[in-house]
Amino acid sequence: DEPKLRVYAEAEEGTEISLQFGFMEPTQTYRYALLNGETLFLVEDNQYFELNRTLLDLRNRFTVDDREADILRFEFTRVWTGREGVEMDNPPEVGEESVNIVLERDSAEAPWRMLAPADAAANQEVVDELVAEIQFAVGRNFVDNPESLADYGFEPASVRITLADDAEGREQRLYFGNLDRTTEQGGIYVMKEGQDAIFQVDAHVATLFPRSPYAFRERRLLSRQASELERIEVRGHGADFTLALEEGAGWRVVSPQLSDVSSTALSTFVAQLKSLSAMSFPEGLPEEYGLDQPDAWVDLTFEDGETAQLLFKWHEEAPDYYFATQDSGDVVRMEAAVLDRILVDPNHFRSRDLMRFSRLDAVMMNFTFEERDYVLERVHGSWLVRQPANRALDNQSDADRLINALSPLRATAIESTEAGDPADYGFDAPLFTFQVLVQPEGDPDQAQMVGPLTVGAITVDNDMERYATMEGREGVFRVSQELITQIRDILRGIDTTSVMP
Repeated sequence: DEPKLRVYAEAEEGTEISLQFGFMEPTQTYRYALLNGETLFLVEDNQYFELNRTLLDLRNRFTVDDREADILRFEFTRVWTGREGVEMDNPPEVGEESVNIVLERDSAEAPWRMLAPADAAANQEVVDELVAEIQFAVGRNFVDNPESLADYGFEPASVRITLADDAEGREQRLYFGNLDRTTEQGGIYVMKEGQDAIFQVDAHVATLFPRSPYAFRERRLLSRQASELERIEVRGHGADFTLALEEGAGWRVVSPQLSDVSSTALSTFVAQLKSLSAMSFPEGLPEEYGLDQPDAWVDLTFEDGETAQLLFKWHEEAPDYYFATQDSGDVVRMEAAVLDRILVDPNHFRSRDLMRFSRLDAVMMNFTFEERDYVLERVHGSWLVRQPANRALDNQSDADRLINALSPLRATAIESTEAGDPADYGFDAPLFTFQVLVQPEGDPDQAQMVGPLTVGAITVDNDMERYATMEGREGVFRVSQELITQIRDILRGIDTTSVMP
Protein backbone atom coordinates (compact mmCIF):
# COMPACT_ATOMS: atom_id res chain seq x y z
CA ASP A 1 0.00 0.00 0.00
CA GLU A 2 3.05 2.26 0.45
CA PRO A 3 5.69 0.73 -1.82
CA LYS A 4 9.36 1.48 -1.29
CA LEU A 5 9.92 1.63 -5.06
CA ARG A 6 7.81 1.69 -8.22
CA VAL A 7 9.25 0.68 -11.58
CA TYR A 8 7.44 1.03 -14.91
CA ALA A 9 8.75 -0.44 -18.14
CA GLU A 10 7.56 -1.12 -21.64
CA ALA A 11 8.77 -4.08 -23.69
CA GLU A 12 9.64 -3.86 -27.36
CA GLU A 13 6.32 -5.38 -28.46
CA GLY A 14 4.44 -2.81 -26.38
CA THR A 15 3.75 -4.85 -23.24
CA GLU A 16 3.73 -2.62 -20.16
CA ILE A 17 5.24 -3.78 -16.91
CA SER A 18 4.58 -2.39 -13.45
CA LEU A 19 6.62 -3.46 -10.45
CA GLN A 20 6.13 -2.44 -6.84
CA PHE A 21 8.48 -3.34 -3.99
CA GLY A 22 7.34 -3.47 -0.38
CA PHE A 23 8.67 -4.80 2.95
CA MET A 24 11.36 -7.35 3.59
CA GLU A 25 9.84 -10.70 4.53
CA PRO A 26 10.32 -11.95 8.14
CA THR A 27 13.63 -13.75 7.50
CA GLN A 28 15.03 -10.47 6.12
CA THR A 29 16.37 -12.33 3.08
CA TYR A 30 13.83 -11.49 0.43
CA ARG A 31 11.60 -8.55 -0.38
CA TYR A 32 7.93 -8.61 -1.38
CA ALA A 33 7.25 -7.55 -4.97
CA LEU A 34 4.01 -7.01 -6.89
CA LEU A 35 3.82 -7.48 -10.67
CA ASN A 36 1.19 -5.48 -12.53
CA GLY A 37 -0.84 -5.12 -9.31
CA GLU A 38 -1.78 -8.81 -9.35
CA THR A 39 1.02 -11.28 -8.72
CA LEU A 40 2.82 -11.16 -5.35
CA PHE A 41 6.22 -12.82 -5.18
CA LEU A 42 9.63 -12.61 -3.47
CA VAL A 43 12.87 -11.24 -4.92
CA GLU A 44 16.38 -11.19 -3.59
CA ASP A 45 17.12 -7.87 -1.99
CA ASN A 46 20.17 -7.24 -4.23
CA GLN A 47 17.80 -7.23 -7.24
CA TYR A 48 15.77 -4.54 -5.55
CA PHE A 49 19.03 -2.64 -4.90
CA GLU A 50 19.97 -2.74 -8.59
CA LEU A 51 16.69 -1.04 -9.49
CA ASN A 52 16.59 1.39 -6.59
CA ARG A 53 18.89 3.95 -8.23
CA THR A 54 18.93 7.71 -8.20
CA LEU A 55 19.10 9.80 -11.35
CA LEU A 56 22.73 10.60 -10.47
CA ASP A 57 23.50 6.86 -10.46
CA LEU A 58 22.01 6.35 -13.89
CA ARG A 59 23.27 9.37 -15.79
CA ASN A 60 26.60 9.73 -17.54
CA ARG A 61 28.47 11.98 -15.15
CA PHE A 62 31.61 12.24 -17.25
CA THR A 63 32.58 15.24 -19.33
CA VAL A 64 33.15 13.04 -22.38
CA ASP A 65 30.86 10.48 -23.99
CA ASP A 66 33.36 7.63 -23.79
CA ARG A 67 36.12 8.08 -21.25
CA GLU A 68 37.80 4.83 -22.37
CA ALA A 69 38.37 6.21 -25.88
CA ASP A 70 41.61 8.11 -26.52
CA ILE A 71 41.25 11.79 -27.36
CA LEU A 72 43.05 12.59 -30.62
CA ARG A 73 41.98 16.18 -31.27
CA PHE A 74 41.67 18.97 -28.73
CA GLU A 75 40.67 22.59 -29.29
CA PHE A 76 40.67 25.33 -26.68
CA THR A 77 39.05 28.75 -27.13
CA ARG A 78 38.57 31.56 -24.64
CA VAL A 79 35.55 33.83 -24.92
CA TRP A 80 35.43 37.53 -24.01
CA THR A 81 32.80 37.77 -21.28
CA GLY A 82 33.18 41.36 -20.12
CA ARG A 83 33.85 39.96 -16.66
CA GLU A 84 37.62 39.96 -17.07
CA GLY A 85 38.12 43.23 -15.21
CA VAL A 86 40.68 44.38 -17.80
CA GLU A 87 40.62 48.03 -18.85
CA MET A 88 41.25 48.65 -22.55
CA ASP A 89 40.37 51.33 -25.08
CA ASN A 90 38.55 49.10 -27.55
CA PRO A 91 37.47 45.92 -25.77
CA PRO A 92 36.09 43.00 -27.83
CA GLU A 93 32.39 42.41 -28.10
CA VAL A 94 30.99 40.21 -25.35
CA GLY A 95 30.93 36.67 -26.69
CA GLU A 96 33.77 37.24 -29.13
CA GLU A 97 36.18 34.30 -29.25
CA SER A 98 39.93 34.62 -28.94
CA VAL A 99 42.58 32.68 -30.84
CA ASN A 100 41.65 29.04 -31.29
CA ILE A 101 44.31 26.62 -30.04
CA VAL A 102 44.20 23.33 -31.96
CA LEU A 103 46.16 20.20 -31.03
CA GLU A 104 46.13 16.83 -32.72
CA ARG A 105 47.84 13.44 -32.63
CA ASP A 106 47.61 10.36 -34.82
CA SER A 107 47.16 7.89 -31.96
CA ALA A 108 47.42 7.60 -28.19
CA GLU A 109 51.11 6.69 -28.57
CA ALA A 110 51.90 9.52 -31.00
CA PRO A 111 53.03 12.96 -29.77
CA TRP A 112 50.70 15.94 -29.73
CA ARG A 113 51.32 18.63 -32.33
CA MET A 114 49.99 22.15 -32.37
CA LEU A 115 48.15 23.00 -35.60
CA ALA A 116 46.98 26.49 -34.61
CA PRO A 117 47.82 29.27 -34.01
CA ALA A 118 51.09 27.84 -35.37
CA ASP A 119 52.19 24.54 -36.81
CA ALA A 120 54.70 23.49 -34.16
CA ALA A 121 55.61 20.85 -31.60
CA ALA A 122 53.45 20.79 -28.49
CA ASN A 123 54.51 20.43 -24.87
CA GLN A 124 53.50 16.82 -24.28
CA GLU A 125 53.37 16.90 -20.48
CA VAL A 126 51.30 20.09 -20.30
CA VAL A 127 48.81 18.96 -22.96
CA ASP A 128 48.53 15.42 -21.57
CA GLU A 129 47.75 16.76 -18.11
CA LEU A 130 44.87 18.95 -19.31
CA VAL A 131 43.45 16.32 -21.70
CA ALA A 132 43.52 13.68 -18.95
CA GLU A 133 41.85 16.07 -16.52
CA ILE A 134 39.03 16.68 -19.03
CA GLN A 135 38.71 13.02 -20.03
CA PHE A 136 38.44 11.65 -16.51
CA ALA A 137 36.65 14.48 -14.73
CA VAL A 138 33.47 13.39 -12.91
CA GLY A 139 30.50 15.74 -12.71
CA ARG A 140 28.54 16.47 -9.54
CA ASN A 141 25.70 18.70 -8.35
CA PHE A 142 23.74 18.51 -11.60
CA VAL A 143 21.21 21.19 -12.37
CA ASP A 144 18.63 20.00 -14.92
CA ASN A 145 16.91 22.51 -17.17
CA PRO A 146 18.30 25.60 -15.39
CA GLU A 147 15.98 28.59 -15.56
CA SER A 148 18.83 31.05 -16.19
CA LEU A 149 22.21 30.16 -17.61
CA ALA A 150 23.48 33.59 -16.59
CA ASP A 151 23.21 32.51 -12.93
CA TYR A 152 25.90 29.93 -13.63
CA GLY A 153 28.20 32.07 -15.79
CA PHE A 154 27.11 30.85 -19.24
CA GLU A 155 25.96 34.08 -20.83
CA PRO A 156 28.45 33.88 -22.30
CA ALA A 157 30.61 30.91 -21.31
CA SER A 158 34.25 31.66 -20.49
CA VAL A 159 35.81 28.73 -22.37
CA ARG A 160 34.82 26.37 -25.16
CA ILE A 161 36.61 23.04 -25.55
CA THR A 162 36.07 20.87 -28.61
CA LEU A 163 37.43 17.35 -28.75
CA ALA A 164 37.24 14.19 -30.82
CA ASP A 165 38.22 10.65 -29.80
CA ASP A 166 39.24 7.50 -31.64
CA ALA A 167 35.94 5.75 -31.00
CA GLU A 168 33.40 7.62 -33.12
CA GLY A 169 35.57 10.58 -33.99
CA ARG A 170 32.67 13.02 -33.82
CA GLU A 171 33.16 16.38 -32.16
CA GLN A 172 32.09 16.93 -28.59
CA ARG A 173 31.87 20.41 -27.10
CA LEU A 174 32.14 21.53 -23.51
CA TYR A 175 31.43 25.01 -22.21
CA PHE A 176 32.85 26.31 -18.94
CA GLY A 177 31.08 28.99 -16.95
CA ASN A 178 32.55 31.85 -14.96
CA LEU A 179 36.09 30.76 -14.09
CA ASP A 180 36.41 33.48 -11.46
CA ARG A 181 33.51 32.18 -9.41
CA THR A 182 34.16 28.93 -7.59
CA THR A 183 31.27 27.18 -5.87
CA GLU A 184 31.24 26.34 -2.18
CA GLN A 185 32.13 22.78 -3.15
CA GLY A 186 35.27 23.97 -4.96
CA GLY A 187 33.90 23.45 -8.44
CA ILE A 188 33.15 25.32 -11.65
CA TYR A 189 30.13 24.78 -13.87
CA VAL A 190 30.33 22.89 -17.16
CA MET A 191 27.74 22.33 -19.88
CA LYS A 192 27.89 19.65 -22.55
CA GLU A 193 26.52 20.56 -25.93
CA GLY A 194 23.26 18.72 -26.60
CA GLN A 195 22.30 18.32 -22.93
CA ASP A 196 19.77 20.34 -20.90
CA ALA A 197 21.81 20.13 -17.73
CA ILE A 198 24.85 21.76 -16.19
CA PHE A 199 27.11 20.30 -13.56
CA GLN A 200 30.23 21.00 -11.54
CA VAL A 201 33.77 19.67 -11.97
CA ASP A 202 36.77 20.27 -9.76
CA ALA A 203 38.00 23.84 -10.21
CA HIS A 204 41.57 22.52 -10.50
CA VAL A 205 41.00 22.03 -14.21
CA ALA A 206 40.95 25.82 -14.73
CA THR A 207 44.53 26.07 -13.44
CA LEU A 208 45.60 23.94 -16.42
CA PHE A 209 43.99 26.18 -19.04
CA PRO A 210 46.51 28.01 -21.27
CA ARG A 211 47.14 31.65 -20.41
CA SER A 212 48.27 32.58 -23.89
CA PRO A 213 47.83 31.21 -27.44
CA TYR A 214 51.32 29.70 -27.34
CA ALA A 215 51.21 28.29 -23.81
CA PHE A 216 50.90 24.74 -25.19
CA ARG A 217 53.80 25.15 -27.59
CA GLU A 218 56.90 23.16 -26.77
CA ARG A 219 59.53 25.64 -25.55
CA ARG A 220 62.19 23.04 -24.78
CA LEU A 221 64.68 22.27 -27.50
CA LEU A 222 64.66 18.58 -26.54
CA SER A 223 61.07 17.38 -26.39
CA ARG A 224 61.78 13.70 -25.66
CA GLN A 225 62.68 12.38 -22.23
CA ALA A 226 66.33 12.69 -21.20
CA SER A 227 66.13 9.08 -19.98
CA GLU A 228 65.70 8.00 -23.62
CA LEU A 229 69.05 9.49 -24.67
CA GLU A 230 71.89 7.13 -25.48
CA ARG A 231 74.53 9.35 -27.12
CA ILE A 232 75.25 13.11 -27.21
CA GLU A 233 77.76 14.75 -29.55
CA VAL A 234 78.48 18.46 -29.09
CA ARG A 235 80.52 20.56 -31.53
CA GLY A 236 81.30 24.26 -31.96
CA HIS A 237 82.27 27.34 -29.92
CA GLY A 238 85.09 25.50 -28.15
CA ALA A 239 82.99 22.41 -27.47
CA ASP A 240 84.12 19.13 -29.01
CA PHE A 241 83.12 16.05 -27.05
CA THR A 242 80.95 12.96 -27.14
CA LEU A 243 79.02 11.42 -24.25
CA ALA A 244 77.61 7.90 -24.26
CA LEU A 245 75.38 6.05 -21.83
CA GLU A 246 76.93 2.75 -20.81
CA GLU A 247 74.69 0.09 -19.29
CA GLY A 248 75.35 -0.25 -15.58
CA ALA A 249 77.95 2.53 -15.62
CA GLY A 250 75.95 5.66 -16.46
CA TRP A 251 77.15 8.50 -18.67
CA ARG A 252 80.76 8.51 -19.84
CA VAL A 253 82.94 10.87 -21.87
CA VAL A 254 84.04 8.73 -24.79
CA SER A 255 85.77 11.53 -26.69
CA PRO A 256 88.20 12.91 -25.72
CA GLN A 257 89.49 10.28 -23.33
CA LEU A 258 89.37 11.60 -19.76
CA SER A 259 90.49 9.58 -16.76
CA ASP A 260 89.03 11.73 -13.97
CA VAL A 261 85.42 12.38 -14.94
CA SER A 262 82.83 13.64 -12.47
CA SER A 263 79.55 11.70 -12.66
CA THR A 264 77.81 14.65 -11.04
CA ALA A 265 79.02 17.01 -13.77
CA LEU A 266 77.78 14.59 -16.45
CA SER A 267 74.34 14.19 -14.87
CA THR A 268 74.05 17.96 -14.45
CA PHE A 269 74.94 18.49 -18.11
CA VAL A 270 72.26 16.07 -19.33
CA ALA A 271 69.69 17.78 -17.10
CA GLN A 272 70.71 21.21 -18.44
CA LEU A 273 70.45 19.94 -22.02
CA LYS A 274 66.92 18.80 -21.29
CA SER A 275 66.02 22.19 -19.77
CA LEU A 276 67.21 24.30 -22.74
CA SER A 277 64.19 26.48 -23.55
CA ALA A 278 63.25 29.03 -26.17
CA MET A 279 62.36 32.57 -25.23
CA SER A 280 60.51 33.32 -28.49
CA PHE A 281 59.52 31.77 -31.81
CA PRO A 282 60.56 33.75 -34.91
CA GLU A 283 58.79 32.84 -38.11
CA GLY A 284 60.61 31.41 -41.08
CA LEU A 285 62.77 28.51 -42.18
CA PRO A 286 66.09 27.56 -40.51
CA GLU A 287 68.15 28.74 -43.51
CA GLU A 288 66.67 32.23 -43.16
CA TYR A 289 68.56 32.51 -39.87
CA GLY A 290 71.81 30.93 -41.04
CA LEU A 291 71.04 27.64 -39.33
CA ASP A 292 71.99 25.76 -42.48
CA GLN A 293 75.56 26.83 -41.57
CA PRO A 294 75.41 26.63 -37.76
CA ASP A 295 78.07 27.89 -35.35
CA ALA A 296 77.45 24.89 -33.09
CA TRP A 297 75.30 21.80 -33.03
CA VAL A 298 74.28 18.85 -30.84
CA ASP A 299 73.66 15.42 -32.39
CA LEU A 300 71.38 13.20 -30.33
CA THR A 301 70.84 9.44 -30.52
CA PHE A 302 68.02 7.78 -28.60
CA GLU A 303 67.74 4.25 -27.27
CA ASP A 304 65.23 3.32 -29.98
CA GLY A 305 67.74 4.27 -32.69
CA GLU A 306 66.02 7.56 -33.58
CA THR A 307 68.27 10.62 -34.04
CA ALA A 308 67.77 14.38 -33.77
CA GLN A 309 69.90 17.48 -34.14
CA LEU A 310 69.90 20.84 -32.39
CA LEU A 311 71.48 23.68 -34.37
CA PHE A 312 72.75 27.03 -33.04
CA LYS A 313 73.62 30.28 -34.81
CA TRP A 314 74.92 33.41 -33.15
CA HIS A 315 72.56 36.38 -33.35
CA GLU A 316 74.71 38.99 -35.14
CA GLU A 317 72.53 41.93 -34.16
CA ALA A 318 72.13 40.83 -30.53
CA PRO A 319 75.18 38.97 -29.17
CA ASP A 320 73.28 37.94 -26.06
CA TYR A 321 71.02 35.65 -28.10
CA TYR A 322 71.20 32.63 -30.37
CA PHE A 323 68.91 31.31 -33.03
CA ALA A 324 68.39 27.55 -32.64
CA THR A 325 66.31 24.65 -33.83
CA GLN A 326 64.32 22.31 -31.67
CA ASP A 327 64.55 18.56 -32.21
CA SER A 328 61.37 19.01 -34.28
CA GLY A 329 63.25 21.39 -36.62
CA ASP A 330 61.30 24.52 -35.58
CA VAL A 331 63.28 27.78 -35.25
CA VAL A 332 63.52 29.44 -31.83
CA ARG A 333 65.44 32.25 -30.20
CA MET A 334 67.24 31.66 -26.91
CA GLU A 335 69.56 33.42 -24.48
CA ALA A 336 73.29 32.91 -25.03
CA ALA A 337 73.86 32.56 -21.28
CA VAL A 338 71.69 29.44 -21.27
CA LEU A 339 73.57 27.93 -24.19
CA ASP A 340 76.91 28.57 -22.47
CA ARG A 341 76.04 25.70 -20.11
CA ILE A 342 76.02 23.29 -23.04
CA LEU A 343 78.85 24.52 -25.27
CA VAL A 344 81.52 23.75 -22.68
CA ASP A 345 85.12 22.68 -22.84
CA PRO A 346 85.52 18.91 -22.22
CA ASN A 347 87.46 19.75 -19.06
CA HIS A 348 84.11 20.83 -17.64
CA PHE A 349 83.47 17.15 -16.94
CA ARG A 350 86.70 16.51 -15.07
CA SER A 351 86.43 15.98 -11.36
CA ARG A 352 87.36 18.99 -9.21
CA ASP A 353 88.37 16.73 -6.31
CA LEU A 354 92.15 17.23 -6.00
CA MET A 355 92.78 15.41 -2.76
CA ARG A 356 90.64 13.03 -0.75
CA PHE A 357 91.73 10.48 1.84
CA SER A 358 90.40 8.82 4.97
CA ARG A 359 91.07 11.29 7.74
CA LEU A 360 90.87 8.59 10.41
CA ASP A 361 93.53 6.50 8.65
CA ALA A 362 96.08 9.34 8.31
CA VAL A 363 99.22 8.47 10.28
CA MET A 364 101.83 10.91 8.96
CA MET A 365 101.76 14.33 7.26
CA ASN A 366 104.85 15.56 5.46
CA PHE A 367 104.67 19.08 4.06
CA THR A 368 106.55 22.26 3.30
CA PHE A 369 105.16 25.74 3.83
CA GLU A 370 107.03 28.93 2.93
CA GLU A 371 110.27 26.95 2.57
CA ARG A 372 109.97 25.38 6.02
CA ASP A 373 109.64 21.61 6.42
CA TYR A 374 107.09 19.94 8.70
CA VAL A 375 106.47 16.33 9.67
CA LEU A 376 103.57 15.32 11.91
CA GLU A 377 103.06 11.74 13.07
CA ARG A 378 100.14 10.14 14.86
CA VAL A 379 101.30 7.96 17.76
CA HIS A 380 98.74 6.17 19.95
CA GLY A 381 96.04 8.53 18.75
CA SER A 382 97.98 11.75 19.37
CA TRP A 383 99.80 13.90 16.84
CA LEU A 384 103.48 14.61 17.49
CA VAL A 385 105.68 17.15 15.68
CA ARG A 386 108.74 15.32 14.33
CA GLN A 387 109.96 18.33 12.36
CA PRO A 388 110.84 21.08 13.12
CA ALA A 389 112.72 19.68 16.06
CA ASN A 390 111.71 20.59 19.59
CA ARG A 391 108.27 21.77 18.51
CA ALA A 392 104.83 20.67 19.63
CA LEU A 393 101.24 21.22 18.70
CA ASP A 394 99.59 23.96 20.68
CA ASN A 395 96.37 21.98 20.40
CA GLN A 396 95.63 18.52 18.96
CA SER A 397 92.72 20.07 17.07
CA ASP A 398 95.26 21.94 14.91
CA ALA A 399 96.19 18.65 13.21
CA ASP A 400 92.51 17.86 12.67
CA ARG A 401 91.98 21.31 11.18
CA LEU A 402 94.86 20.72 8.77
CA ILE A 403 93.45 17.35 7.68
CA ASN A 404 89.96 18.81 7.27
CA ALA A 405 91.32 21.62 5.10
CA LEU A 406 92.92 19.12 2.72
CA SER A 407 90.40 16.27 2.59
CA PRO A 408 88.43 16.77 0.57
CA LEU A 409 90.15 19.55 -1.34
CA ARG A 410 88.30 20.77 -4.42
CA ALA A 411 89.75 22.85 -7.21
CA THR A 412 87.89 26.02 -8.09
CA ALA A 413 88.73 25.53 -11.78
CA ILE A 414 90.93 23.66 -14.25
CA GLU A 415 93.61 25.99 -15.59
CA SER A 416 95.25 23.71 -18.14
CA THR A 417 95.27 20.08 -19.19
CA GLU A 418 99.06 20.17 -19.54
CA ALA A 419 101.67 20.89 -16.91
CA GLY A 420 103.54 23.56 -18.91
CA ASP A 421 106.58 25.45 -17.58
CA PRO A 422 106.67 25.12 -13.74
CA ALA A 423 107.97 28.68 -13.43
CA ASP A 424 104.82 30.02 -15.10
CA TYR A 425 102.78 28.77 -12.16
CA GLY A 426 105.24 29.22 -9.31
CA PHE A 427 105.92 25.49 -9.04
CA ASP A 428 109.69 26.01 -9.29
CA ALA A 429 109.53 27.54 -5.79
CA PRO A 430 106.13 26.38 -4.44
CA LEU A 431 104.54 28.03 -1.45
CA PHE A 432 103.09 24.77 -0.13
CA THR A 433 103.60 21.05 -0.77
CA PHE A 434 101.79 18.31 1.08
CA GLN A 435 101.61 14.53 1.19
CA VAL A 436 100.03 12.20 3.72
CA LEU A 437 100.56 8.56 4.64
CA VAL A 438 97.33 6.67 5.21
CA GLN A 439 97.22 3.27 6.83
CA PRO A 440 93.77 1.62 6.66
CA GLU A 441 92.85 -0.28 9.82
CA GLY A 442 96.41 0.22 11.09
CA ASP A 443 97.76 -2.38 8.66
CA PRO A 444 101.27 -1.40 7.45
CA ASP A 445 100.84 -3.61 4.37
CA GLN A 446 97.98 -1.37 3.19
CA ALA A 447 99.78 1.90 3.82
CA GLN A 448 99.96 4.29 0.88
CA MET A 449 101.20 7.81 0.28
CA VAL A 450 98.71 10.37 -1.08
CA GLY A 451 100.21 13.34 -2.88
CA PRO A 452 102.18 15.37 -3.19
CA LEU A 453 99.88 18.35 -3.63
CA THR A 454 101.77 21.41 -4.83
CA VAL A 455 100.44 24.98 -4.48
CA GLY A 456 102.26 27.71 -6.38
CA ALA A 457 101.74 31.34 -7.28
CA ILE A 458 98.64 33.52 -7.20
CA THR A 459 96.79 33.33 -10.51
CA VAL A 460 97.33 36.16 -12.96
CA ASP A 461 93.69 37.22 -13.10
CA ASN A 462 92.43 36.52 -9.57
CA ASP A 463 94.34 37.20 -6.37
CA MET A 464 91.92 34.95 -4.46
CA GLU A 465 93.14 31.83 -6.28
CA ARG A 466 96.43 29.97 -6.62
CA TYR A 467 97.78 27.42 -9.11
CA ALA A 468 98.04 23.83 -7.91
CA THR A 469 98.96 20.36 -9.15
CA MET A 470 98.28 16.93 -7.70
CA GLU A 471 100.19 13.73 -8.21
CA GLY A 472 98.16 11.39 -10.40
CA ARG A 473 96.05 14.18 -11.89
CA GLU A 474 96.83 15.67 -15.28
CA GLY A 475 97.19 19.40 -15.77
CA VAL A 476 97.14 22.52 -13.62
CA PHE A 477 94.26 23.47 -11.32
CA ARG A 478 93.19 26.46 -9.28
CA VAL A 479 92.55 26.39 -5.53
CA SER A 480 91.19 29.03 -3.24
CA GLN A 481 93.56 31.37 -1.42
CA GLU A 482 91.48 30.51 1.65
CA LEU A 483 93.44 27.23 1.88
CA ILE A 484 96.71 29.11 2.39
CA THR A 485 95.10 31.40 4.96
CA GLN A 486 93.90 28.38 6.94
CA ILE A 487 97.29 26.63 6.84
CA ARG A 488 99.13 29.76 7.93
CA ASP A 489 96.79 30.10 10.92
CA ILE A 490 97.15 26.42 11.86
CA LEU A 491 100.95 26.44 11.70
CA ARG A 492 101.19 29.51 13.90
CA GLY A 493 100.61 27.24 16.92
CA ILE A 494 103.46 24.87 15.91
CA ASP A 495 105.91 27.65 15.18
CA THR A 496 105.38 29.29 18.57
CA THR A 497 105.10 26.23 20.80
CA SER A 498 108.34 24.49 21.85
CA VAL A 499 109.20 21.49 24.04
CA MET A 500 112.32 20.72 26.07
CA PRO A 501 115.02 19.13 23.93
